[in-house]
Amino acid sequence: MRPDYDLAVIGSGGAAFAATIEASRHDARVVLIERAAVGGTCVSIGCVPFKTLLAAAHTYHHAASHPCACVPTQVGPVDLAALIAQKDELIADMWQHKYVDLADQYGFEIIHELARFKDRDTLAVGGRELQATVYVVATGADPPSHRYPVSARRPI
Repeated sequence: MRPDYDLAVIGSGGAAFAATIEASRHDARVVLIERAAVGGTCVSIGCVPFKTLLAAAHTYHHAASHPCACVPTQVGPVDLAALIAQKDELIADMWQHKYVDLADQYGFEIIHELARFKDRDTLAVGGRELQATVYVVATGADPPSHRYPVSARRPI
């Protein structure tokens, strides 16, 4: 029996999309499976949100404390709700244009479900089973917990 897909990718961060896109370029039948929002940690809760908020703080700080007295600036209260809304809008735009739209562009399927291996050849995905010739598990990683006390004075 022929597998449902040539490649099944679990996860949707940068590595997962790179594998998915490359296989699609070679006319492989590809599925990407993600249990949460596509884009991985960087887009959802990591780099992008952090750097957006950091850029706002940087801008605020420079407006408040720049060394050029000949260019007056004013610093008022931060509209935190608007800042968070802008960050969320940026993330939503990235999800759509840098991830979701690529599925249509490259012709692969995205399944928004939890994937578990039933056996070495079969994935259970949202109440159905699927098989692929090759599987890529690109779900990221959690940092290890420290076994030793960490001190700010003694970096690891």
